[in-house]
Order: sequence, then structure tokens, then C-alpha cells
Amino acid sequence: MSTTSPTAARDDEGFVCECAEEMRSACQGVPFYSEYEGKSYCVLHYPGAEKGKDNNFEQTVLRKYHSKNYDFRGVYFPNRVGFTFGSKKPEFTDDADFTGATFDGQVYFWDGKFHKKAKFDRATFNSYVTFKDVTFIGEAEFNNTFFKDTVHFDKAHFTSESSFQNTEFRDYAYFTDAVFSERAHFLWTKFKANTYFTHARFEHNATFTGSQFSGEASFSGVDFRSNAYLNSIDFNDLARFSNATFSSTTKFDHSEFNGNVNFTKAKFQQNSFTQFINTIFHNHVRFVQNTFDSRAALNFTFADFEKPERVLFNSVTLHPYWFLSTDSRKFSFVVVTWSNVSSFRGVRNEIKELTSRGMERPHQLLAIACRNLAVNAEENNRYEEAANFRYMAMEVKRLQRGRKIDLFHLSWWYWLLSGYGERVTRAFGALLVIWLLFAVVYSTGNATWWQPKQSSRLVAESIAREQQSSGVVEKPQAIAAAAPLAVTEAVIYSAGVMSLQKPEPLPANNRAKVLVLSETIFGPLQAALLALAIRRKFMR
Repeated sequence: MSTTSPTAARDDEGFVCECAEEMRSACQGVPFYSEYEGKSYCVLHYPGAEKGKDNNFEQTVLRKYHSKNYDFRGVYFPNRVGFTFGSKKPEFTDDADFTGATFDGQVYFWDGKFHKKAKFDRATFNSYVTFKDVTFIGEAEFNNTFFKDTVHFDKAHFTSESSFQNTEFRDYAYFTDAVFSERAHFLWTKFKANTYFTHARFEHNATFTGSQFSGEASFSGVDFRSNAYLNSIDFNDLARFSNATFSSTTKFDHSEFNGNVNFTKAKFQQNSFTQFINTIFHNHVRFVQNTFDSRAALNFTFADFEKPERVLFNSVTLHPYWFLSTDSRKFSFVVVTWSNVSSFRGVRNEIKELTSRGMERPHQLLAIACRNLAVNAEENNRYEEAANFRYMAMEVKRLQRGRKIDLFHLSWWYWLLSGYGERVTRAFGALLVIWLLFAVVYSTGNATWWQPKQSSRLVAESIAREQQSSGVVEKPQAIAAAAPLAVTEAVIYSAGVMSLQKPEPLPANNRAKVLVLSETIFGPLQAALLALAIRRKFMR
């Protein structure tokens, strides 16, 4: 790099600053200052920080300001610049300090660079202003600032902390494609017209707590790479979060959406947690074609949906525990895949997630949520889905008792034999077990268990009557003795008892009578549970 001393500036006639051509309107009439890497620059566009060591740059900026020439396109603000807007003398600081400044005309900081802190606290911009493509290397402070006309921060890069606390944007505000590398503070900020953070990137925490969006608020394509706090906000018009990316914790707690809310194609990254605790929704809410990575979660605890029939979940994968303490009975679920609903350990996985997130009374709350979802599914003729939710609601209660085997609790048997009347496969399996189990027991009995078959008795009685009518007196014909049941015969016999057919042979002793009576009770009862489970799969 070759440079000349700033004090060696020349007043060449016809000097043209070698900054970008579109920036030269800012330095018309400003003389040559110095060379930088073989190029000649005015004091405004000279890119070296050493120009802040004298008054030349500062005085040039002040002259432009006082003449209401606010064209600062491509200006490089060095590390030691002090500006004063009043009767006080300038004070050299490490900041580009426009505190309290009033800009009465159009302001252009386009493609400029602030080497140290940029302070615009309590400044007033009465006309159009642009900070498009500006790089803020130091902190950027716009606290209690008034923007009375359209303002552009498109593609601005905030490499250090930025603050817009209590700032008021009275016209359109554009932060499209802006990059916030450190914390961004928009606390209690008022956006009076449409605001666009479209495709902005927040690499550190973003705080919008207490802000007010009177016009459309567009966060479409925004990339929240760290925590985002959008709590206690008034969204008075359309709020767009379509194609946004949420990578960490995002809070909409206590916010109020008076217009439509759109999260279409928003992406929720792994382990992200987006919560809407005590949030109020007055109109349409859309979650369509969203991507939820592993352990990503939503939380609608105590959220108030004024028009629940306008809440749409379409082409998404959801978890039941996301809907705790909210009334989901009238939501629209279209082409929704429910995680953990039909899997063997689904309920346990849902409880595990709630416990890991510190949720109190997870069992009771999950049971209520599942019942609400079951009502929703049944009212919309999704009977198999309703059956799964009813099963989950009952299963949560069983797991809450913490007993794997509870012989003296009726609901345990209801779960074991038919999955609370919701599992066809389990009910059929239990019926099959009852049938074959009794068949095996019947096959082990000896001849004393059974009476002779009725057909054998009828044959003996017929022979006796014939002998009596012919006058022949012979020794009475012996009735065939009862015989034990073979395996195949026992299987058929068990099926007949289960279907209340009273098959032969009849039981002869108390043991056989108790067995037959028991199967007569348990068999039809299990068949009824199977019929109930089948019915619930296809109808109310």
C-alpha cells in the first residue's frame, strides 16, 4: 500500500475521486485528499482510518450537514470522528456520533462504512433515508430515533451489536437481506407502516420485545440462527413468516396477532423450540408444508384462538404434546402425519419430551390434549386417527400409575385385552389366545370330565324299546362310555363353547363345568371387544 500524507492534499482543477462512479455525487466540490493503493480520493471516500486524526474529514461532514446536503454515499467514517449539532464544541470520540441530529432532506448513507460505533440516538429523519449496503463495523445505535419517511437498511451488515430501542418508523421500513452478526435490539420499537425483514439473517439473539407493527410485518425467508424474542408484540396486520428458518428458541409469548399469520414452508431446525404461550390469534393461522427436524417443537400453551376453525395445519408432521393446554377441537388438520401416535413407545416418548422440557403435570395435560385431538379427528371422519388419540389418552393414565401389571384394576385388563377397545390386532390376538388356551385345557382332561354323547344314549334307548316291543328280554345294551377329547376335537369344541353352541360332550364334573362356563363368559366378551375395535376404525 502506498499512501501520501493527508497534509499533502492538492487542489488540482478537474480532480475526480476514484471511488465508485455511483458514489461521486457525495464528493462534488470536495478536493483531493490523498492516495490509497495508487488511487486518488477525496477526504470522504478515502478508506484509511488515519484521516480521523485531523479535522479535515469532520469539518467536511459538518459543512455538508449544515448545508443540508445529506449525500454520504460510500463515505468511510474512521475511528475518531466527533460531530456536534448545537452550540457545543465538537468532541473527538471513537464514534461517528450523529446524536440528536435533524435531517430535513433526503439522506444517503448508501454503501458507506462505519469503522467504529455509529450513533444516531434521538436523531430525526424528516425525509427519505437509505443505509442500503452499509457496513457497521462498530456498534450501531438508533435509539429513540424518528424516521418520518421511508427508510432502507437493505443488505446492511451489522457486524457488532445493533440497537433500535424506542425507535419509531412512521413509513415503510426495509431490512431486506440485512445481516445482524451480533445481538439486535428492537425493544419497544414502533413500525407504523409496512416493515420488511425479508431474507434478513440474525446470527445472534434478536429481541423485538414490546414492539408494535401497525402495517404488514414480513419476516419471510428470515434466518434466525440464535434465540429470537418476539414476545409481547402487537401485530396489527398480516404477519408473514413463510420460508423463515428457526434454529433455536423463538418466543411469541403474550403477543397478539390481529391479522393473518402465515408460517408456510417455515423450517424448524433440530432442537429448536418455538412457543406461543398466552399468545392471542384473531384470524387465520397457517402452518403449511413446514419442516420439523429432530426434536423441533411448537408450544401453544394457553394460546387463545378467537377463530379456531381458521387454524390450518397442512402437509406437516406434528406431535400431540405440542397442543397442551389449548383447545384444538376445531383446528383444520389436512394431510397431517402424527409422530408417536401409533408406535409402540409413542406415549412414553411424548412424556419423555415433556419431562425433559420441564413441563409440570405432563400426564394430565397430555391426556387432555389427546382427547381434544380425538374429538377433532372423529368430527372430521378420521376414525382411525381418533382411535389412536383415544388410546393415547387412556395409556397416559395407565403409565402415570407406574404399574406394569395391575391385576386388580379394570382399566389394565381393558388395555391388555383390546388396547382400550382401540386396537384390532390386540383384541383379535387375545380372542385367539382364549380359544386355543381353553382347547389345550380341554384336551388334557380325562374321560371323567365328560358325559357320554347324546347320540350314544339315543342308540341304546332305541334298542331297548325294540326289545321291549318284541317281547324279547335280554340284558340291557350298555351305553358307550365317555372318552377324552383329542386335540383337534378340543379345538373344535372350544370354538363351539365360545360361540355359545353348547357342543357335545357335556361337562360331567365341576372342573369341566367351570371351564366351560368361564369360556362361555370370556369368549363372547372378547369377541365384543374385537367388534368394538373394528367398529371404531370405520365409524363412530
